[in-house]
Amino acid sequence: MIKLKTFMAFLCLIFSTSAYATNYDQQLSKFEHQFSITDTEISSTTNEEKSQITCLALNIYFEARGTIVQQQTGVAWVVKNRARSDRYQSHNMCDVVFERYYGAPQFTWTSGQIRIGRVEAGSWHQAQQIAKGVYYGTIPDPTHGARSFHELSAGTGGARGIRIGTHVFYNIAAK
Repeated sequence: MIKLKTFMAFLCLIFSTSAYATNYDQQLSKFEHQFSITDTEISSTTNEEKSQITCLALNIYFEARGTIVQQQTGVAWVVKNRARSDRYQSHNMCDVVFERYYGAPQFTWTSGQIRIGRVEAGSWHQAQQIAKGVYYGTIPDPTHGARSFHELSAGTGGARGIRIGTHVFYNIAAK
Protein backbone atom coordinates (compact mmCIF):
# COMPACT_ATOMS: atom_id res chain seq x y z
CA MET A 1 0.00 0.00 0.00
CA ILE A 2 1.15 3.49 -0.69
CA LYS A 3 -0.15 6.55 1.13
CA LEU A 4 -2.13 8.75 -1.22
CA LYS A 5 -0.18 11.86 -0.21
CA THR A 6 3.08 10.18 -1.15
CA PHE A 7 1.63 9.04 -4.44
CA MET A 8 0.09 12.42 -5.23
CA ALA A 9 3.24 14.28 -4.12
CA PHE A 10 4.94 12.39 -6.94
CA LEU A 11 2.31 13.76 -9.30
CA CYS A 12 2.94 17.27 -8.03
CA LEU A 13 6.64 16.97 -8.81
CA ILE A 14 5.78 16.09 -12.37
CA PHE A 15 3.55 19.16 -12.63
CA SER A 16 5.73 21.56 -10.67
CA THR A 17 5.35 24.17 -13.40
CA SER A 18 1.56 24.03 -13.09
CA ALA A 19 -0.16 26.96 -11.42
CA TYR A 20 -2.20 24.45 -9.43
CA ALA A 21 0.65 22.31 -8.09
CA THR A 22 0.67 24.03 -4.70
CA ASN A 23 -3.08 23.48 -4.46
CA TYR A 24 -2.50 19.75 -5.01
CA ASP A 25 -0.19 19.66 -2.00
CA GLN A 26 -2.68 21.56 0.15
CA GLN A 27 -5.55 19.26 -0.83
CA LEU A 28 -3.53 16.08 -0.51
CA SER A 29 -2.34 16.88 3.01
CA LYS A 30 -6.01 16.75 4.02
CA PHE A 31 -6.41 13.32 2.41
CA GLU A 32 -3.30 11.70 3.96
CA HIS A 33 -4.96 10.44 7.12
CA GLN A 34 -8.29 9.59 5.52
CA PHE A 35 -7.42 6.70 3.23
CA SER A 36 -4.73 4.53 1.68
CA ILE A 37 -4.53 3.44 -1.92
CA THR A 38 -2.93 0.43 -3.56
CA ASP A 39 -0.15 0.88 -6.07
CA THR A 40 -1.33 2.05 -9.42
CA GLU A 41 -1.60 -0.44 -12.26
CA ILE A 42 -1.32 2.27 -14.87
CA SER A 43 1.54 1.76 -17.26
CA SER A 44 2.15 4.20 -20.06
CA THR A 45 4.93 5.55 -22.16
CA THR A 46 5.64 8.65 -20.06
CA ASN A 47 5.38 9.73 -16.45
CA GLU A 48 3.15 12.62 -17.52
CA GLU A 49 0.66 10.25 -19.17
CA LYS A 50 0.68 8.07 -16.06
CA SER A 51 0.00 11.12 -13.87
CA GLN A 52 -2.82 12.37 -16.08
CA ILE A 53 -4.48 8.95 -16.18
CA THR A 54 -4.12 8.57 -12.42
CA CYS A 55 -5.80 11.94 -11.75
CA LEU A 56 -8.59 10.89 -14.10
CA ALA A 57 -8.92 7.50 -12.34
CA LEU A 58 -9.07 9.16 -8.92
CA ASN A 59 -11.88 11.40 -10.12
CA ILE A 60 -13.80 8.47 -11.59
CA TYR A 61 -13.38 6.54 -8.36
CA PHE A 62 -14.47 9.29 -6.01
CA GLU A 63 -17.21 10.78 -8.18
CA ALA A 64 -18.81 7.64 -9.65
CA ARG A 65 -17.59 4.38 -8.11
CA GLY A 66 -20.35 1.83 -7.80
CA THR A 67 -22.27 3.26 -10.74
CA ILE A 68 -22.62 1.71 -14.20
CA VAL A 69 -19.56 1.79 -16.47
CA GLN A 70 -21.14 4.24 -18.91
CA GLN A 71 -21.77 6.66 -16.05
CA GLN A 72 -18.16 6.39 -14.86
CA THR A 73 -17.06 6.90 -18.46
CA GLY A 74 -19.19 10.05 -18.63
CA VAL A 75 -17.50 11.46 -15.53
CA ALA A 76 -14.10 10.84 -17.14
CA TRP A 77 -15.16 12.48 -20.40
CA VAL A 78 -16.33 15.61 -18.57
CA VAL A 79 -12.77 16.04 -17.29
CA LYS A 80 -11.27 15.41 -20.73
CA ASN A 81 -13.78 17.75 -22.41
CA ARG A 82 -12.92 20.52 -19.95
CA ALA A 83 -9.21 19.99 -20.54
CA ARG A 84 -9.79 20.37 -24.29
CA SER A 85 -12.03 23.44 -23.98
CA ASP A 86 -10.80 27.02 -24.38
CA ARG A 87 -13.53 28.10 -21.95
CA TYR A 88 -11.67 26.60 -18.98
CA GLN A 89 -8.28 27.68 -17.68
CA SER A 90 -7.07 24.11 -17.04
CA HIS A 91 -5.73 22.13 -19.97
CA ASN A 92 -4.66 18.83 -18.45
CA MET A 93 -6.50 16.20 -16.43
CA CYS A 94 -4.88 16.95 -13.06
CA ASP A 95 -5.46 20.68 -13.36
CA VAL A 96 -9.12 20.08 -14.21
CA VAL A 97 -9.64 17.66 -11.33
CA PHE A 98 -8.13 20.03 -8.75
CA GLU A 99 -9.38 23.29 -10.28
CA ARG A 100 -11.23 25.75 -8.08
CA TYR A 101 -13.86 28.20 -9.25
CA TYR A 102 -14.22 31.18 -6.91
CA GLY A 103 -12.49 29.08 -4.26
CA ALA A 104 -14.87 26.12 -4.56
CA PRO A 105 -13.66 22.71 -5.78
CA GLN A 106 -15.12 21.54 -9.06
CA PHE A 107 -15.31 17.95 -7.80
CA THR A 108 -16.56 17.31 -4.28
CA TRP A 109 -13.97 14.73 -3.28
CA THR A 110 -11.14 17.29 -3.68
CA SER A 111 -12.66 19.39 -0.90
CA GLY A 112 -11.04 17.20 1.76
CA GLN A 113 -14.41 16.38 3.31
CA ILE A 114 -14.56 12.70 2.28
CA ARG A 115 -14.53 9.97 4.89
CA ILE A 116 -13.15 6.78 3.38
CA GLY A 117 -10.96 4.25 5.17
CA ARG A 118 -9.48 2.36 2.24
CA VAL A 119 -9.90 2.42 -1.48
CA GLU A 120 -11.79 -0.68 -2.68
CA ALA A 121 -9.47 -2.61 -5.02
CA GLY A 122 -12.05 -3.76 -7.59
CA SER A 123 -13.56 -0.30 -8.05
CA TRP A 124 -10.08 1.27 -8.21
CA HIS A 125 -9.00 -1.21 -10.89
CA GLN A 126 -12.13 -0.46 -12.94
CA ALA A 127 -11.58 3.30 -12.60
CA GLN A 128 -8.02 2.90 -13.88
CA GLN A 129 -9.17 0.89 -16.91
CA ILE A 130 -11.83 3.45 -17.80
CA ALA A 131 -9.35 6.30 -17.31
CA LYS A 132 -6.88 4.69 -19.71
CA GLY A 133 -9.56 4.14 -22.34
CA VAL A 134 -10.83 7.72 -22.12
CA TYR A 135 -7.33 9.22 -22.03
CA TYR A 136 -6.22 7.32 -25.15
CA GLY A 137 -9.59 7.77 -26.87
CA THR A 138 -10.43 4.08 -27.19
CA ILE A 139 -13.68 4.56 -25.25
CA PRO A 140 -16.16 6.89 -27.00
CA ASP A 141 -17.76 9.87 -25.26
CA PRO A 142 -21.31 8.93 -24.15
CA THR A 143 -21.93 12.57 -23.09
CA HIS A 144 -21.45 14.10 -26.57
CA GLY A 145 -19.02 16.75 -25.31
CA ALA A 146 -20.51 17.52 -21.89
CA ARG A 147 -18.40 19.66 -19.58
CA SER A 148 -20.58 19.40 -16.46
CA PHE A 149 -22.62 16.81 -14.60
CA HIS A 150 -24.64 16.34 -11.47
CA GLU A 151 -26.50 13.58 -9.70
CA LEU A 152 -30.25 13.59 -10.25
CA SER A 153 -30.88 14.46 -6.61
CA ALA A 154 -28.63 17.55 -6.78
CA GLY A 155 -30.70 19.67 -9.19
CA THR A 156 -29.32 22.23 -11.65
CA GLY A 157 -31.78 25.04 -11.87
CA GLY A 158 -33.18 23.93 -15.22
CA ALA A 159 -30.12 22.54 -17.02
CA ARG A 160 -31.01 19.97 -19.66
CA GLY A 161 -28.73 17.19 -20.65
CA ILE A 162 -28.11 13.52 -21.22
CA ARG A 163 -29.13 11.18 -18.43
CA ILE A 164 -26.81 8.24 -17.83
CA GLY A 165 -27.64 6.20 -14.77
CA THR A 166 -28.09 8.60 -11.86
CA HIS A 167 -26.09 11.44 -13.46
CA VAL A 168 -27.12 14.15 -15.91
CA PHE A 169 -24.40 15.43 -18.27
CA TYR A 170 -24.67 18.83 -19.93
CA ASN A 171 -22.77 21.83 -21.32
CA ILE A 172 -22.65 24.80 -19.03
CA ALA A 173 -19.29 26.43 -19.48
CA ALA A 174 -17.26 28.37 -16.95
CA LYS A 175 -17.53 32.13 -17.22
